[in-house]
Amino acid sequence: MVIVFASGGRNDSGASQRQYAAPSAPPPSVYAIGIPDISSEQDRLINALLQASQSGDATAIENAASAIEALSSKPTIDKAVYKDSRAKNKTGLQYHKEGHDDLATKEFFAAYKLNPYDPEIADNLGYVLFNVGDYVAAKKAYLAALIRSARRASAWGGLAKVFALNNTSDKASNAFALAFQFSKAPKTLRQTLLTSYREEKAPVVKSAIGAALAANYSSVVAQFLKPSLGDLANVEIPVFLPTTFTPLGYEGNPIAAYVLNNGTFSIQSRADSYHIPVGSEPDCVSMACGVGAISARKSLPTDADEGEPVELQGGIKGVIVKGDYRDTDHLVFRIGDIRYSFNVGSAPGANIEAANSALKLGAIPTEILGLLPKMALASPPPPEPVAQFPVAPNPAPAPAPLPAPAYVRPPANPYCTTTYDISLQTFGEGVSVELRKGYPGSSTVVDVAHTSGANVHFTGLCAGSYFLAIGNSESVSVTPVRSFENDMAYSSSIQMQRGAGNVSSKRRNEL
Repeated sequence: MVIVFASGGRNDSGASQRQYAAPSAPPPSVYAIGIPDISSEQDRLINALLQASQSGDATAIENAASAIEALSSKPTIDKAVYKDSRAKNKTGLQYHKEGHDDLATKEFFAAYKLNPYDPEIADNLGYVLFNVGDYVAAKKAYLAALIRSARRASAWGGLAKVFALNNTSDKASNAFALAFQFSKAPKTLRQTLLTSYREEKAPVVKSAIGAALAANYSSVVAQFLKPSLGDLANVEIPVFLPTTFTPLGYEGNPIAAYVLNNGTFSIQSRADSYHIPVGSEPDCVSMACGVGAISARKSLPTDADEGEPVELQGGIKGVIVKGDYRDTDHLVFRIGDIRYSFNVGSAPGANIEAANSALKLGAIPTEILGLLPKMALASPPPPEPVAQFPVAPNPAPAPAPLPAPAYVRPPANPYCTTTYDISLQTFGEGVSVELRKGYPGSSTVVDVAHTSGANVHFTGLCAGSYFLAIGNSESVSVTPVRSFENDMAYSSSIQMQRGAGNVSSKRRNEL
């Protein structure tokens, strides 16, 4: 049995004695004297392992861990001595469980003196020494455990707290990373550290634990979600985000994924809900490049999610709700009174895969997400300059014409009188609608309007080929090219619908 490291001060006697400051100067305690220093070569390898953790070099980490353990002698322990040491270790665990870390320290130390080669005993000794405030001895005990078992996650976690208390934040961060690297139960480790974070009284230790948890969650969630994590800090319902994510395009092929946060698609987070829009382009503002969303909210009595039932991670029941088009299918499941929706691809399997990975990871604590930066709201790019057509010579004086209707703009060229009316069902007010002359790849902007209601009106058009570019950012929705004649009135009705129609997506520099 081993103690899983957590915050100190769990018993009255230990809590009252603990001082939240860097370890004091000598004289050392009997425990600090009784635990020998590690050798200079072992210290070098411990530091090499910490450095490898910082660089993320998995090969260097394994090589250093193996080298540390290779230096440690493994003598044969007399069976009676071994049995006695394990009995004292068991007694120490019982004292700790009862809240008597002072008594537990004596039992673990006695066990260590009998068998200093048992990494579990040394690890447990370091844990209670930290709790009673003997940080010098705690560090030596943790190191004694690690030179025998360099991949011992709990010892690295305990040593990280000692580093934090000594204001060596880089080493604390690297040691926590090694705890996760070597942990065989990372979900349990995250929960243990979260408990420690909530209970810890020493600000430097609390900060180091929080930073370690934030870094770990940032590394395990699907990486495209990382920029948005800080935006969920004020959410009070459980947050489930995928670690595995394979968004699929309309033809079932994998596509890139980006969190969107702009004037058209924005991250929404409230106490009882969150909504994270996803697109296949980083600056997507149209349904043509919209992939879907991951969202959650309180269930409503009017919710009637009907569809194909599926069973998810942990036996949770979900439903594939069918949309009018294949890419609007989405997965819905409930945990308590919270309704979760995953709509991340054109095939139900992508949603199921993402949801299962999120459930396996577990709810992400929003108090930890609050330690991460928020994703900035993207600004729309400046509009392109409107092309100017040559102005015809002034005609001879003529009687003043009758006033034009208020909604008709005077043409830039009096010989160009064609009009174009568009009924556009899009994404709200203020969306830019560019009328371009020519063909995609060789076109110029003729006029620009912004949606107000559902109609857009262009006048004063000459004969030629035209198309529309709709959107406020670098990625726009492009309509097919139409040929106009002079002195004609044209109209179109455009309904922006993913997976249907002949509207395509292009970047402005492709127009």
